[in-house]
Parts: sequence; structure tokens; C-alpha cells
Amino acid sequence: MELKMKFGLAEIIGLVKGLPYNEKLVVKSQLDKELTSKSGTTHLNLKQLLLSGPVMTDEEYEDYKNLRMQFKKWTKKLSV
Repeated sequence: MELKMKFGLAEIIGLVKGLPYNEKLVVKSQLDKELTSKSGTTHLNLKQLLLSGPVMTDEEYEDYKNLRMQFKKWTKKLSV
């Protein structure tokens, strides 16, 4: 037989505040462990996403550098 109860955030915080210092440390370490494991997977997914993204070819990079140089010349002409 199970007994399920719903506690609001304020009640949970109140309960934690009433705990002795050593038990608060246990709760903190458990929360830290859970939070770091979830953020670690998010970081890994972001890294995988960035690494699987499109990459410039050498020819595209040369075109980019050429356009950048032309744009710099054009902006200098406008400012003088």
C-alpha cells in the first residue's frame, strides 16, 4: 500500500530548514549529484550538435576571406 502526498515548494523548503546540519549536507550532495548529471548530458548533446554541424571547405573559406577583404576596402572608401 502506498501513500502519496503532494508538497509545495514552500513546504519542502520548510522541511529542509528544519533538518540538522549533517542531514542538510546529505540533501545538498544528492541534489548536486542529480543536477550535475543532467547538465552533463545537456553539455554533451550541445557538443555533439556543434561537432555535427556544417563545415566550410577550403574553397568556401578562401571565398569568405576574399569577400571580407573586399568589404573592408568598400567600407574604407565610404568613410573617407
